[in-house]
Amino acid sequence: PALVLLDLMMPELDGFEVLEAMQEEDLIRGTSVIVLTGQALTEEDMSRLNCGVANVLGKGMFTAQETITHVTDALSRKHHPATETHRISLKTIAYLHTHYNEPISRTEIASYIGVSERHLSRCFLQEIGLTPTTYLNRLRVKMAKSLLETKNMSITEIALEVGFSSGGYFARIFREEEGVSPREYINQRIAH
Repeated sequence: PALVLLDLMMPELDGFEVLEAMQEEDLIRGTSVIVLTGQALTEEDMSRLNCGVANVLGKGMFTAQETITHVTDALSRKHHPATETHRISLKTIAYLHTHYNEPISRTEIASYIGVSERHLSRCFLQEIGLTPTTYLNRLRVKMAKSLLETKNMSITEIALEVGFSSGGYFARIFREEEGVSPREYINQRIAH
C-alpha cells in the first residue's frame, strides 16, 4: 500500500502492534502511516509512534479538507517521520493532551519541549497545519462536546473544566469551531 490509515483502538490487535509488525516486514516497512485516534496520547505513546508514522490526527480535530491535505502530503512524502520537526510536534501534541485542562501558554510549551516559541510554532504548523493554540482550542472544544453530551454541568463549568479561562471565550471559540454556540449545540443534541 502507498498509505495506511490506522486506528489505534482495534479489537484483537491494537495500532501499536500493527506498526511494530509493519516495521518487521521489508515490503511495507517504508509505507506512510497516518494514525487516526480518538484517545488522548501520552508522551510514551507518541514516542512509540515516532517511528514510521507520517502524522497523528485526532478524530474530530481536523476538517475534511485538512485531513485530505495530510493524506496528500503523506502520499507525496512531504512528511518525513523521525525528523526533529516531527519529534517536536508529537511531543507537543502529547503535552497538550496531558495538560489541555490547565492554563497553558506557548512559552510554557516551548520551555517543556526545549525549543524557542518561534521554532515550536514553525515546526507544529509545518507538521500539523495548525498553530499549537488552534490545536489546543480544538482539543478543548472536542472535550467540551463530550461533557455537553454527558454531564449535567453549566456551560461555564464545562468551559473551566476543559481549560478555557472564561465562559465567554469558550463560547466564542466553540462557535468558531462548531458553527453554533454551546447552548445551540445542546439544543440540537436534545432535538435529535
